[in-house]
Amino acid sequence: MEALGTATSSVNMLTLQILPAGSERYFDGSRPVTIGRDSAADVVVLDTATSRQHAVLRREGAEGGWVFEDRGSSNGTFLDGQRVTRLPVDRPMILALGADNGGCRIRLVPPAPHGETDPHTPTVPVFAAGGSAPGQFTGTYRTSSRVRIGRALDNDIVVDDLLVSRHHAELRSAHDGAFELVDLGSHNGTYADGRRVTGRVKLRDGALVSVGHTMLRLQHGTLEEFVDVGEASFCALGLTVTANRRVLLDEVSFALEGGQFLAVLGPTGAGKSTLLKALTGARPADRGSVLYNGRDVYASYAELRNRIGYVPQDDILHPELTVKAALDYAARLRFPPDVPSAERSARVVEVMTELGLEHRADVRVGKLSGGQRKRTSVAIELLTRPSLLILDEPTSGLDPGYEKSVMELLRDLAGSGRTVLTVTHSIQSLDLCDRILFLAPGGQTAYFGPPSRTLDYFRQPGYPEVFQHLDRSVPGEAKNAFVASDVRREYVAEPLAAQRDRANLAAAHPDAPRRNPHVWRQLSTLMRRYLALISADKRNTLMLFAQAPVLGLLMLAAFGKDNLVAGTAGAAGNSTTVLLALTLAASYLGAANSIREIVKERPILTRERSVGQSAFAYVLSKALILGVITIVESFVLTYLALLRQGGPKHGAVFLDYRLEIAIAVSLAGLSAMALGLLVSALSSNADKVMTILPVILFAQFVLSGSAFPVRGTAGLDQISYLSSARWGYSAAASTVNLDKLLGDGCNHQASPQGAVMLSQCDPAHAPTKAAWAQDVALLGGLTVLELAGAGLAVRPIGRPRRR
Repeated sequence: MEALGTATSSVNMLTLQILPAGSERYFDGSRPVTIGRDSAADVVVLDTATSRQHAVLRREGAEGGWVFEDRGSSNGTFLDGQRVTRLPVDRPMILALGADNGGCRIRLVPPAPHGETDPHTPTVPVFAAGGSAPGQFTGTYRTSSRVRIGRALDNDIVVDDLLVSRHHAELRSAHDGAFELVDLGSHNGTYADGRRVTGRVKLRDGALVSVGHTMLRLQHGTLEEFVDVGEASFCALGLTVTANRRVLLDEVSFALEGGQFLAVLGPTGAGKSTLLKALTGARPADRGSVLYNGRDVYASYAELRNRIGYVPQDDILHPELTVKAALDYAARLRFPPDVPSAERSARVVEVMTELGLEHRADVRVGKLSGGQRKRTSVAIELLTRPSLLILDEPTSGLDPGYEKSVMELLRDLAGSGRTVLTVTHSIQSLDLCDRILFLAPGGQTAYFGPPSRTLDYFRQPGYPEVFQHLDRSVPGEAKNAFVASDVRREYVAEPLAAQRDRANLAAAHPDAPRRNPHVWRQLSTLMRRYLALISADKRNTLMLFAQAPVLGLLMLAAFGKDNLVAGTAGAAGNSTTVLLALTLAASYLGAANSIREIVKERPILTRERSVGQSAFAYVLSKALILGVITIVESFVLTYLALLRQGGPKHGAVFLDYRLEIAIAVSLAGLSAMALGLLVSALSSNADKVMTILPVILFAQFVLSGSAFPVRGTAGLDQISYLSSARWGYSAAASTVNLDKLLGDGCNHQASPQGAVMLSQCDPAHAPTKAAWAQDVALLGGLTVLELAGAGLAVRPIGRPRRR
């Protein structure tokens, strides 16, 4: 792959290439060129041995030569094995950044002498370093029959981005001269005109190809490159949201340039949260558009989601994990599986250092201060280097000191080139913002502009009085006043017009969610994290595993003995009690273990789903671990409870009847566990969901058919088919030949008192392999259906949806 241009020669231009196969960049010397790990650098180098501001290239004088200067980097710069601090770039040279025999290497080629063009150097478009506005393209490549794109150095186009897979995608020429784009099983997807590529897709001329933060445009047989790691423009155009014929957001419009910091304020009910959901795409506006670098966020949500960081009001953190572990698991879920652990860990350390969390790396999140927890939530979002960061009430619940600290952090993040937007009630640090958006009740724009003009505009002595003024104003008054003001013309109308002029990229069609090809990798990561959460909370873990022994010992003490031995005094009266107690106890263990597991993580799940987490992997990770726990508990419970109960010489299928009962009871517990996950996925409140648990258990008791005549009762009989307790109880009854113990004459068993009504005899209790297998199969089917329901309930969480 070689760079190509058609308009401007490379005379007097410095060539820089990251080796061994990185794309070439050309600089005209109009301003210094910074090199380092900082996302605001002109040449971003992701190697951990490189400093954030490692070096600078500049021309000395209008006609002078190029000079390289090391900016006091920690690990130095090396030329031919010698450390250098300053040297003229008077010949082609290769410099090693951070280490002589490792790290990153860059190739520098000075302009050809006397204005001559090097025949081996292609002509390229001229871009001043750092001068490319968002949406412009910064390099051009000639296409060949096959162009491979990815993070590995053996690709034709090397993309230094941890969101990109080692071998991410290929551009292939077809027989008719057209080009096809092929995704190579990438983790975060390849996008053509905003739509995710599955398999291969034919590209039109002018098509936009997106790989991580890098965008390539196919133009007349060449590829033009734009790397989105710096400032990003952002604007809202006439956002309107209604619900139940009530306007929640009323034609809100504003524009932000890259690196600006906006605070959104307003009285209660002014639509701040609604605006945030509309801006992030969580709940798209009914009318209007949101543009990121001129591109429609709603139309290209799947492509742009990793470029927009969102920190909700609720912490998106597990309190049981340490800061470093929380960030590491987030990185595992967001980065491709082929990212080496060293690179992933380096990015985690880099983010912690940037946010001042390195000294709290091994502290559990639950023990952090409120401000530190918020910094950790921000750190999770910064892992993917978003250009836009949106936060919902980051200072809520913090004391004034922590509140100011968080606002200063956001100011610093904006100062490093990110666009930052926050909803806040804090008024003490608004002078740190570049812009303020005041919303009036009804979601109407009352003011948008700099903090310095806010109080004069409202003619109020302070911000508390502004809130009072908006609360008391006549509906529509604040909006009409702002529409007619010079402030709106200067800070809204003119910036919006400028961004509309730049919004010239092709619009995309909304992309439907697609299955992640690395779902099994996600499953592995989620299971490891879940096990870490369980083991970290030792008190809860102890209580979790103590339940089964306690219940089993209680049954052992209460049931007496020989209740499952035919012909004994207790068999006729107590056998149903023993089997029912086992089934309901296992159902309790399964449901109680799972009924809070999804709903308590809903804020975390919402955010992780929005950046590509698989619903299948998430639900299955819970089900597998909770399933193992439920099975172990059920076996312990069964064997303890049956120690003195005696029983038949063999079961319906296995020689050991206790094993057979334990399997049936375990499957009943598994089904109840799956039902708990389904209820948890459908619930929105972690505390209230526990009130549903007694209802579930009572329903299982009634529908089991042991205490009440279910079979033959219209309606109840049919509903009981959905009860795991019925089939668990039936399988256990089949194992011990319950009809023989009861002497009821059912299923061809002898009865000293005569048979009960035939309609009440349950063939599922028959002591046969077929009956037992049918009961077990129905338990398995119920479990699968309930888990599928939980997956379907989780699927829309975190996905944009219009009402």
